[in-house]
Amino acid sequence: MFILGMKKIVILPTSIVLGLIVLLVILINVQDRIIKSAIEITSKQVMGVETVIDQFSLSIIKQSVSIEGLRLYQPESFPEGVFIDITEVSGSCKIASLLRKKIHIPKLVLNIKEVILIKDKYENLNVDALTIAREEESKVQDEKAEIVFQIDEMILTIDKVIYKQYSQDDKPVIKAFDIGIKDEKYENITSLQQFAGKILQTVLEPMAARAGLKSAAIYGIAAITGIGTIPVAAGAILFGKNHALTELDQDSQALYEACVATLRKLGEVSKENKENGVIKGKASGCSISIELTKTKQDKTQVKVSARKLFWPKPKIAGGILHEITRNLKK
Repeated sequence: MFILGMKKIVILPTSIVLGLIVLLVILINVQDRIIKSAIEITSKQVMGVETVIDQFSLSIIKQSVSIEGLRLYQPESFPEGVFIDITEVSGSCKIASLLRKKIHIPKLVLNIKEVILIKDKYENLNVDALTIAREEESKVQDEKAEIVFQIDEMILTIDKVIYKQYSQDDKPVIKAFDIGIKDEKYENITSLQQFAGKILQTVLEPMAARAGLKSAAIYGIAAITGIGTIPVAAGAILFGKNHALTELDQDSQALYEACVATLRKLGEVSKENKENGVIKGKASGCSISIELTKTKQDKTQVKVSARKLFWPKPKIAGGILHEITRNLKK
């Protein structure tokens, strides 16, 4: 009897503990889903575009937040697709400040895979269609904000910028840029508008110089962020003097077909040699050559070369390579 009684004493607390653990897991998952949805809604209000988050996690014990896969999509009047592709957002946060209607993030790390700028056939730039680019509307939203927002330090990395310029025939000229943003530090960000504005201005200022982009948004965003210039390192050429290349772990047949389909979509194919993995044609006013080569690691190297008369056009090559990789994902 004593042993049975002891068993009951042991079993009861264990079952309660297990029940509490299950309940806690459920509450954490519900909490994360609620906050994830709130971020998506807030992003749409600030930027005016659809926002999707793959995974969100808030740790109360570690006082940290983590987001994997955050994508902002193009404004409604522009071709469908991603506008900003953010691979990782991570940082520390003060949970207690939420009770005082304040979002306080001492340190935030933001890694952006790519930003896709589009100028349509009517010379409209996608950035100008964002809510934040409309200065008056953005200021009104900022004044109505009920929650105080504070980032003490932001570390920003942007891998590349893709620029698509459409003409009347709806075939875009696509260029890829490395704007040299690696672990850039920004301090004392005090609103969501300022947060988004700093990121956009970091992209727009070097692109104004390198691609001749003139955007009304640059001036509106500068007024919101309160900053004039942003330090940017040099380096606009991807991979080589007249080419862009990458290695892909893809089926060679599917890869070859994606290369042909991409070149046809952007221009025309004049020559195909599937056995040698060579495709030639024209796009964006340039002569294009695509070469597929097997590597020792059993991957396929894709090399895109672009020339206009005798002049190399590495940005055009990088843009075409970018479209090839995107077509593989579809």
